[in-house]
Amino acid sequence: MFIAIDPGANTGVATFTNEGKDIKRTVMREAEFLNFLKMVYSSVYAQAVDKPESKIGLTFIIEDFHLRMDKALDQTGSNMPSSQIIGSVKMIDNLLDERSEIIMQRPDVLSTALKWAGFSKYANNRRLHPPDDIAAYSHGVFHLINAGLRKHPIFED
Repeated sequence: MFIAIDPGANTGVATFTNEGKDIKRTVMREAEFLNFLKMVYSSVYAQAVDKPESKIGLTFIIEDFHLRMDKALDQTGSNMPSSQIIGSVKMIDNLLDERSEIIMQRPDVLSTALKWAGFSKYANNRRLHPPDDIAAYSHGVFHLINAGLRKHPIFED
């Protein structure tokens, strides 16, 4: 399973099967997202106990966050929700050990990711930020295409 995440106060989440097919995309507040992570952890852990010989694959695809100098003053007093979400995902990945992995994606791939996912109207307008679930979905599609699990849009019928 692939879980793509656009972290923040409102966290975009998109899920995909191991074959790269869409499951769902949504936006969650912090408490809801943390409950979702607990559920994911419990599910993968339970499968590991039931079938210890199987390799259960879970990949988190998450947009990385770096405080930019030009935004530092705007962030003064913030509890940095993006950083907290990333830290929570890293903790779950650490607890799951080799049963999961994290792909950290640079924020600057979002424009290309949006185009590849079919959301060019957001990619071509820097002032129009995509909804969080669409950003997460696009990051997921970008990874799946690069991993060879989905066709690049130029090769689709």
